[in-house]
Amino acid sequence: MGQTLISKNVLDSLQFDPDLTVLEDTDFSVRARGKNFKIISNKHILAFDINIRKMEQSDIYIDLPLKKALKRLRKKAKAIVLTGILKPTPKEALKFFFENKRFLFYLGYILMGFLTIFGIFFKNIYFLSFPIYLILFAVWQVKRRGLIRGGKAVLKSIVVGIPLSVLLVYYFLALTRERG
Repeated sequence: MGQTLISKNVLDSLQFDPDLTVLEDTDFSVRARGKNFKIISNKHILAFDINIRKMEQSDIYIDLPLKKALKRLRKKAKAIVLTGILKPTPKEALKFFFENKRFLFYLGYILMGFLTIFGIFFKNIYFLSFPIYLILFAVWQVKRRGLIRGGKAVLKSIVVGIPLSVLLVYYFLALTRERG
């Protein structure tokens, strides 16, 4: 939502969900659109957070406690899917995942996990891809964020990223099927 003006009519009809720890503005916007309130976006407005001096300090998701990051994950996923359009199409779903590659990366954990299980079962070290996938990501995160914040990023990519990505796929499929 960024820089947003909200009509009193909208605020009389809707409230922000206090249980959402992130994406509460996105959820609010989706529900407002669902009640036929008009949302106008001005792409020419730029905002800068002068309190954040370094990029690594700007990622609130890393420092958000794990319990809060997992809270209301289904509602967050649905809000993300419905942000762009109320009735998504398969083309929009593909576009979303290619624009937000981190969710594809998190889904890759599942594939790498299956390949690793396959490798263990058939005693083939060439299929032990999950540890390599995880180690490379961990090295990149530690280099980017430092040891503690990099470790948090890796943990959240598994504990929060995988379920969120699966829920995104679910909602895109469910809402696309609903449209058809």
